[in-house]
Amino acid sequence: MIYYGGVPYYLARHAIYCKKCKDTISSTSGYKQCTCGAVGIDIGRMLGALADMETRQMYCAYVNGKTIWLPQHVVEEVWFAFTASTA
Repeated sequence: MIYYGGVPYYLARHAIYCKKCKDTISSTSGYKQCTCGAVGIDIGRMLGALADMETRQMYCAYVNGKTIWLPQHVVEEVWFAFTASTA
């Protein structure tokens, strides 16, 4: 979950992009791996070197019966902060 503007956004799509083979993989159940094997994804985990992947996650909020999607640049800012803190 990501809070943005005081609104909780929930993970709607858990996916990553492999920079080596250019595959985008997503998982709703079970483990999946890209074609070259550099990165993989499980229900709640991303596996492989952070330098070999980019996020393709999507988050949404439900406000007054409407679905609001979190802008991709915000997701990328959160991803960048995460990868910088783990380096």
